Amino acid sequence: MEAFMILGVIFVGLVSIIGVLAWHKQELEKIRARKGGEGTVQLSDELRAELNALKEQVLALRDTTTKFDLSFDAALDSMEARVKRVEERQLTQGYQTSDDAQKLTVGR
Repeated sequence: MEAFMILGVIFVGLVSIIGVLAWHKQELEKIRARKGGEGTVQLSDELRAELNALKEQVLALRDTTTKFDLSFDAALDSMEARVKRVEERQLTQGYQTSDDAQKLTVGR
């Protein structure tokens, strides 16, 4: 459950960063249009620094989401292996009474 919450927070962060990047791109296009499409636009140092910072944040978030995804997959594989071992143990031990068999059947 916590993994889903963490992934949700990361997803919201990524969406907001993508929104900011899209806004910046739109602003750059407006500047280009005002200049009459003369080619490249000279970015201010402040804007260039902000874009570079956003790029670094997106890369860091991408790395973090990949790590969480791999961690979640590993935890899921571990849980599946545990359930499989418990099920196999129950099948190899056999059932002592019919009540035990009914309890396991109802739980599935």
